[in-house]
Amino acid sequence: MNNNAESSRNLWLVAFGCLAAVLLFSFFGARLLPRRTYTSVARIDVGGLKSSTAQDQSAVEAEAGSDPYFILPEFERIRADAILTQVISELRRWPDFAEHTKISDETGYQDALRRLRKCIDLRQSHSTSLIEIRGYSSHPQVAADIANKVAEVYMRHRNTNGVKVQLIDRAVAVSR
Repeated sequence: MNNNAESSRNLWLVAFGCLAAVLLFSFFGARLLPRRTYTSVARIDVGGLKSSTAQDQSAVEAEAGSDPYFILPEFERIRADAILTQVISELRRWPDFAEHTKISDETGYQDALRRLRKCIDLRQSHSTSLIEIRGYSSHPQVAADIANKVAEVYMRHRNTNGVKVQLIDRAVAVSR
């Protein structure tokens, strides 16, 4: 009988332990799991980069579509501190931005730039002069806002320097 009582007690301890584990995971586990990440894409055309002569201009346009190294300097310009600092200063005013990117008014300059660079990715559309600016966030609208604002600030900067850059597609918030 003593063996049967001990076996019953062990069974209750195992059941209680399983119940406690389920309750602890349901309470704390959701906080430990990674947050869902949304992606949104804005596309711009940098094929409007100008050359000094008409003959050179056709060569520039042909090069823009076929040479991936033609796009690399534009990637560096988009990732430049001057562009991203302006993006941060314009997006910091939006309430969801600070919550979903952890970039607030208290975030230091270098830390804010580092965090924003983690929220964007740049790609060339296959054999074209199109650049895809991808924004990442735990909120779909914030991902779209990041991609659109980076495209907008870059275009504003390049267009004031006499370079024609066009917005092809605005990023839209897509929920899964």
